[in-house]
Amino acid sequence: MDNRIVNIHSAYNLDNAVRTSLRLHDHGLLRLISLDINSNLLTIKSNYLLESLVSDQNYQCVFFDHYTQKIKGKHGPFDVNNISVDDFSVIDKETFKNDLMDIISSPKWSCPPVSEQKIKTTSKLLDSLTSSEIKIFIFDKCFEFNNMNNTKKYEHEWSHALSSFFEFIILDITKKKVHILILTYE
Repeated sequence: MDNRIVNIHSAYNLDNAVRTSLRLHDHGLLRLISLDINSNLLTIKSNYLLESLVSDQNYQCVFFDHYTQKIKGKHGPFDVNNISVDDFSVIDKETFKNDLMDIISSPKWSCPPVSEQKIKTTSKLLDSLTSSEIKIFIFDKCFEFNNMNNTKKYEHEWSHALSSFFEFIILDITKKKVHILILTYE
């Protein structure tokens, strides 16, 4: 057992970011950010990993329709200072796959439907992300942001660039990777 005292924000070094995206249609984009997990800790503890992730420069970005802009202290439509480990809930693989496919295939106001080819491509991506020992988190703050029954609460000036924001964190314990899967709609 490793009993060293470690600053929770630096428990894991996240590096070698690989960013890919899939244009769903003119108003929707799926982004995947994959990071290697480096640590001297013997096990990967989810709460430490999430704290390290939120404070990592690769997580701190705002998202626009066609590009991502790194901005310290911001993540999508949220201020990083307002994000905590408690904002993430664990979900199982089937719920993750079903929820994501429902989000992609459901109609969005003033957006064209996603093509069958993009749905198949997304399904293959999900299969590849869930093929090993993983733990999946959903970012709960997205529900509040996406709820059309309430007035949107914008946390910073760039928040209004998005009409919807969905985020899932996939912790691949076997491969020591963390994947951030983000769906944005303008």
